[in-house]
This record gives sequence, structure tokens and C-alpha cells, in this order.
Amino acid sequence: MRSGTLGEPFPADIEMKEKAKKVLESISKAHNAYDLYNAILRDADKNIQLQIEEGIEIDDEYASD
Repeated sequence: MRSGTLGEPFPADIEMKEKAKKVLESISKAHNAYDLYNAILRDADKNIQLQIEEGIEIDDEYASD
């Protein structure tokens, strides 16, 4: 189970993104693992964006009450 502050990315997603980015910088696109780490990076980015958007939506709900 994940936990974190509402509207902020989970620390695990930030860590996953940083690690995948670091690996991608050190291997060529022809490397067998490139697609895997690129998918990890995209997934982390997506999760981070979703957390930010959810925080904005909840902030908007409270502001309209």
C-alpha cells in the first residue's frame, strides 16, 4: 500500500523515475533493457501526474464548498 501527502507524488514514484532515468542515461537504445526502463520511467511519470491532478481536483472541490 502506498501512502503520501495528498496532491504530491508518492516517494516511491519519484525514486523509480530517478533510477530509471539514470539507467537510461547509461545504456543505448539498442540495449535489451532500454524498453523496460523506458516503460518504468513513463509509468512513474504517469503516476506522478495523476497524484498532482488528484490533489488539484480535491483542492478545487474544497474551494467551491
